[in-house]
Amino acid sequence: MSFLWWFLIALLLAVLEVISVDLFFLTLAIAATAAGVGSYFGLDLWWQIGIFAVVSVVLLLTLRPWARKLLEKSVPDTKLNFQALLGQAVQVEAAVNDTDGRVRLAGDTWTAVTKDSRVLEVGETAYVVEIKGATVVVSEHKPL
Repeated sequence: MSFLWWFLIALLLAVLEVISVDLFFLTLAIAATAAGVGSYFGLDLWWQIGIFAVVSVVLLLTLRPWARKLLEKSVPDTKLNFQALLGQAVQVEAAVNDTDGRVRLAGDTWTAVTKDSRVLEVGETAYVVEIKGATVVVSEHKPL
């Protein structure tokens, strides 16, 4: 009956893997499944723990690095959250200086400041160089 506990642990680890996508919990889920199979065939608890430990270490040292490289190669380098906004062109809606201003970015109005002391007038185009909290730092020059 203890094999059900191992399979439950494996299921929980698989759910954690889906959330984290780090391939760490996947290796532990496979190891828990292997220990559960050992339990199903009547192995003693210490053998089950040994199987879990050995399979975990082997998979963490072999499968995980290989799978991570494969995953990183197959998944495009997509910028997420604020990183996707860096370098984007913005329209100045209210004059922007080094302390205050408003710009239109990605369909929304943002509080903005300039990177230097230059004042950007209404209608000018600027570029996002940094985001500090809910404030966009802009410059008249597009970042590299």
